[in-house]
Amino acid sequence: MEKMICENLKVENGRLKMANLDVASLAEQYGTPLYVMDAGRIRERCRTYKNAVKKYFGDNADVVYASKAACFKDIYRIMRQENMSVDVVSTGEIATAKAVHYHLENAIYNSNTKTDEDIAFAIENGVGTFVVDSTEELI
Repeated sequence: MEKMICENLKVENGRLKMANLDVASLAEQYGTPLYVMDAGRIRERCRTYKNAVKKYFGDNADVVYASKAACFKDIYRIMRQENMSVDVVSTGEIATAKAVHYHLENAIYNSNTKTDEDIAFAIENGVGTFVVDSTEELI
């Protein structure tokens, strides 16, 4: 068996498998381009980071998922289930998280282009923390 970059990847009978799923079959079923992510591996990474941060920085430290890396419903479901905070930068990301009942009090709104309407939307939807980029945002 060839050595792969990640332990959840392998080639079996000439077919690429990710998390024991045949990637070519997924492409045939769903079409391409297709983004495939291993939810088990994402969960494992969340736990690894959270445990390391807790060990070295204490119980009050937090690990935050950057939604701009991948913003879709299942990632917010995973972040909710893993009790992860998320960094959101748009009303679209807030709406996507809300659609799957992500606890928005654990969201950090961090955008340097927030309009008054964006800020109002975030407040109305219960976003818990805001990063303030300028004094104008406070006025």
